[in-house]
Amino acid sequence: MIRESKSDIQVYPNDLDSIKKTDWICNIEILEEIIKNNNNEITYYCGISSKINDLLPLFDKVLLLQVDKGKLEQRLSNRTPVDFAYTQDVQQRMFGWKDKWEQHIIDQ
Repeated sequence: MIRESKSDIQVYPNDLDSIKKTDWICNIEILEEIIKNNNNEITYYCGISSKINDLLPLFDKVLLLQVDKGKLEQRLSNRTPVDFAYTQDVQQRMFGWKDKWEQHIIDQ
């Protein structure tokens, strides 16, 4: 995953203002190369991308691992302050799109 910023953010963003200015974009050319050169014939992509719809066709199957909001909130809150979604405001933003994003993947 390559972090491509909409602004001049120099550090891994973990505050809400920085998160709002950042897109999470997977370099599809690099991913295609990884898939092509994978000797194990199985490639996993973990995480989210702003352009997830461009990634899904690269895979034969998609597995969506889900966790309930309470467990996810507990895990995120126990991270260190430099880890993504440690802060409550970033968590709330993430929870705002979590269910919609998961349903989108299921509907594919």
